[in-house]
Amino acid sequence: MDAEPRQDSRRTKASSLRLRFALVILACLALGIPVSAVLDYRAAVQLANEGYDHAIQGSAEIIVAAIAPMVRDPAELARLAEDIGARVAVADDDDEVGFAVLRGDQAVAGDPAIARLAEGTSGGHARFIDARLAEVPVRVVVAPVPGDDGLRVVVAESTHRRNQIASDILSNVVYVNLLTFLLMAVVLVLATGWAIRPLLRLGQAVDARRPDDLRPLGTVGLPSEAYSLVGAINRLLGSLQRVYAEEQAFLSAAAHQLRTPLASMRTRVELAAARADPDTARRLAGVIETSRDLARTTHQMLALARARDSLDGALERATVDIGGLMNDVANACLDRAIDSEVDLGFEIAPARVSGARWLLREALLNLVDNALGHGRGATRVTVSSRVEQSEVWLVVEDDGCGIAPARRHALFQRFSRGDTEAPGSGLGLAIVRAAAEAHGGTVVFEPIDSPTGARFVLRLPLAAETESLPT
Repeated sequence: MDAEPRQDSRRTKASSLRLRFALVILACLALGIPVSAVLDYRAAVQLANEGYDHAIQGSAEIIVAAIAPMVRDPAELARLAEDIGARVAVADDDDEVGFAVLRGDQAVAGDPAIARLAEGTSGGHARFIDARLAEVPVRVVVAPVPGDDGLRVVVAESTHRRNQIASDILSNVVYVNLLTFLLMAVVLVLATGWAIRPLLRLGQAVDARRPDDLRPLGTVGLPSEAYSLVGAINRLLGSLQRVYAEEQAFLSAAAHQLRTPLASMRTRVELAAARADPDTARRLAGVIETSRDLARTTHQMLALARARDSLDGALERATVDIGGLMNDVANACLDRAIDSEVDLGFEIAPARVSGARWLLREALLNLVDNALGHGRGATRVTVSSRVEQSEVWLVVEDDGCGIAPARRHALFQRFSRGDTEAPGSGLGLAIVRAAAEAHGGTVVFEPIDSPTGARFVLRLPLAAETESLPT
């Protein structure tokens, strides 16, 4: 039993637009940022190497320029090369720099070990070589001397400084790209949340609607990609609205058409019972009672249809005085309360609401009628009103048999009854709920402290202070 909810949860997560966006973009970042880091690293190291290569090539060119006039005087060439080379090839704290001058494969001046690094080289332009000198990696430049095809100047520099710069560049590249990845991930989370916020608002708006609110959804503020979805939903709502309207029209017409024949039938049966013998009159009394129940159900069906038609906002409103409304209901229910030997009391607090008086009267009548008819064993029914902040609370409470907990969840559904043994069609509380929703209010059942009894609270918004009672 528990496996299916977990599967639904996983399926919901997998279907999340935010998660899909995040996975796709994070995958692109995870692939793109390392590639970018490698390219950045290679470009930076290449620029650094070019700078160092240019420096040692400059040193070689200084030596070449100094010894070029002496190519015909080997002794002077060697002396001058030693002097110039010693001044040019100066080591710093990080790298060792050395030089050599060779003709063919024979060292003329400088370090013979460095000269051996250039053995076998030739050409009319400078060349760079990566080599090792005494197990130390070095960068070597071999520059030809003009005027002597076999004479070459060799400058070698250790690569400690280069390697340190490459390491620093790698650290910076990794740090910057990692920081970029984290920042883009945060931006991604915020951006996807911002991007799908209109869809979340759309879902919240749909969730907040009543089941019978079939008005089209608005497209203001929605991304264009959601228009097709909203359009499909609106077409569905339009179809449901047409079906609902036809159902309501049929219900209203049927209830209206039944009222006159039922009244006529009951009148004829009552006349027949008045002239019949006692046994027949007793049987006809049952028919009369059944016709009354049927007439009551028909009236409730018509009232429910009218109340539900008012849910679309077309309710004709006026300011209704709660005190006058409760007095009207008291007069209508007093005879039944006396016949049932129930103490019917009213506690009235002055208040006004904006709405349809007939619909509010029908709602309150149904609440009182339920208390009188379904509260078996009730000796007291109290109807009260009070003002709570910006609402008027109409409370109907009885000390009858109460409502079983198993039946409370369906109290306000059509054809649902809290007491299956009591007469009635189960439409009364559905009418009350429809009337409350049409006025922007609510109706709730509240258990009371005693083991028996029931309390229903109809909550309605107060009328604006500027509204006045109709004259």
